[in-house]
Parts: sequence; C-alpha cells; structure tokens
Amino acid sequence: MNEALCSILCDQDHWSFDPYVCKAIKFNKDGTGELWCVKDLTYIFAVNLEWKSIPLHKSDEVIETAETKTTANGKPQHLGKLNLEITLNTSVANSLTGGLPNWPSPNEHYLSEAAFRTRSFTATIEKGNFIPDRWIGHEGKFKQRWGLRLLFDKSPYPTREGLKSPDEVPISVDDLDEMATFLARLLPDSETRGKAMNDDSFEADMRIYSSSILIYMK
Repeated sequence: MNEALCSILCDQDHWSFDPYVCKAIKFNKDGTGELWCVKDLTYIFAVNLEWKSIPLHKSDEVIETAETKTTANGKPQHLGKLNLEITLNTSVANSLTGGLPNWPSPNEHYLSEAAFRTRSFTATIEKGNFIPDRWIGHEGKFKQRWGLRLLFDKSPYPTREGLKSPDEVPISVDDLDEMATFLARLLPDSETRGKAMNDDSFEADMRIYSSSILIYMK
C-alpha cells in the first residue's frame, strides 16, 4: 500500500465531481467511505462504502509522492497511482444519518443487487489548478479552483447493470458512467487567475477555427 497516497486520498473531506451538485466520493482511513448522488435537490442515493488499496504492479509504481515538488510547465503534477477495491453497501451514508442505526434506506429504490458487488479501479492523483470537467468552456461563470484531482480509470458510480431503472428520471438525466474525475482542496482566490490546467476549450476552439479557415481557403 502506498501510505503517502492513501493519506492524501483520505485527508480530503470529500472529492467532488461537481461541487454545485452533490455528486461526491469520500474515503476514510479506516477503510470506509461514502458515495453521493443528488440531482437538483432530488435525493437519488447516498451509500456507505468499503475500500482497500491493492499493491501496484511494478510497472505502475508511484512516480511522485512528495506534494512539495513544484508543478512545472503549467501541467499537473502526477503524485501517483492506487489500485483500489470498492464495495458499496445498502446503508445510508453516515454523514447523512449521523450514524444512527435502523435509518430507512431509499438507496435500494434505485440500485439493484449488482451495484453492491466489489469492483476494482485504478485511481491517479494529481496536484495542480483544476475546475470540474463540466465547467470546461464555461469557466468565466465560475471563480473557483481546486488543487487536487482524482482520476478513476472508470466511474466509481454503479454501472447500468446496477441501476433498477436506468432510462427513467432522475437516473436517466445523468451519465453516471462518465463521472470518473473528482476534485478536492479548494484553492484561495489568488490562484483563480488564468486558465485552469484541465481547461483545453480555448485550444479546441482554435483548432475548429483553423480548420474552418483552411476549408474556406480551399
């Protein structure tokens, strides 16, 4: 287990897919955690989870673990990778219930048995200056940045198989299988100037513009 990376993973209050909607994942040092999915004040599910770190293969060993190293060239600093096993359970997230027993659980209204099977993930932690993926191209409307990014190789949210009614509202309006990038550690206002490291919308717009010019010239 990479203790330095696990410490970073657990030291954050939570990791948000989008801080303006309650879609977040939380890891505790005792191997527990939570996964939340709330949409426009509609409670979909908030479950407790269990997790553990699996030793990395030699080829996946951590490149960086020291957070003190300076980020260079305006690119994120790769802190390292973790292999994780995550198992959701049916109980309502402790931070919602206050740890009270026998709290009624609406989670199973949306989640099928498949959602509670153990799944394996590779997660990468980066340090830098980030905005949520859904803000890219709209950054002018938001003035917040986060210093840590957690990238899963696939979404930790239940797969389509784990949803009882994947084509019905409110589940159908979300692409849970695309929610694989989470942010933590809100940065001070002084670090919100300039473009976020993961905002490539300007370059994309320029490529489209350049292509249009070339087509016009032909």
